[in-house]
Amino acid sequence: MRKTHRKRRKLMDNQKSSSYTGVFAIFVVGGLIGSALMLLLAPASGKRARRRLRRVSNRLQRRTGKHVYRTTKRVNKGVHTFLKKMNANFKERKRK
Repeated sequence: MRKTHRKRRKLMDNQKSSSYTGVFAIFVVGGLIGSALMLLLAPASGKRARRRLRRVSNRLQRRTGKHVYRTTKRVNKGVHTFLKKMNANFKERKRK
């Protein structure tokens, strides 16, 4: 009984962690969009504003790529670990 409870609790903790990552990603993207809008609406020459916007969008692209890569890596690792444990559990129950 306790073992099942621990597994359930660990699964819930993983879901919370994933939820926090999603909220953080939304916060970062919102901040970057706000920054880009600020640059567009700030009083500056068109050429200068476009240069700034290009720089910010390039930074955004790099950061987003890094976050997507890291998140994908974490999710893949979590899924792999989960499937490995489920497979071991299945084999153990099959033996009984």
